[in-house]
Formats: sequence, C-alpha cells, structure tokens
Amino acid sequence: MGLFEIKKASAGTFSVAEAIAKSGAMSIIGGGDSSKVIKDSGFADDVSFISTGGGAYVSKMEVLQKFLA
Repeated sequence: MGLFEIKKASAGTFSVAEAIAKSGAMSIIGGGDSSKVIKDSGFADDVSFISTGGGAYVSKMEVLQKFLA
C-alpha cells in the first residue's frame, strides 16, 4: 500500500483497500497504517479481522505457517 495521508496520492491505496474488502476472501489487516487505511476508506466492516499489531501479527503468522505445514 502507499501514501494515503495526502488526498492527491491516496486513490491507489484506497482502491487496494476496496478490492480486499469486496473480494469475498478471508481478509486480515495487520498493522497500524493498514488499519487506518481500511477504516478511513470506509471498508472496516467488510474485512474479517483488523489487528493494530503489525510486528506481532507477522510473528504469529510465521508460527502458524510452520505449525500448519
């Protein structure tokens, strides 16, 4: 995702957020900036889970990946 704090540069980032929200897939948003984007885009209610802990989220997913492999 990219620069979203400046309105002129935010269209691409918000388009990605919309695509994720409308995909119908399980969607897990991880990290503070990503969480802010999905909330600011108005699609927070359309994703499966939002985590504000980006680093902790990545670490947990690595453990789960090894466990499930």
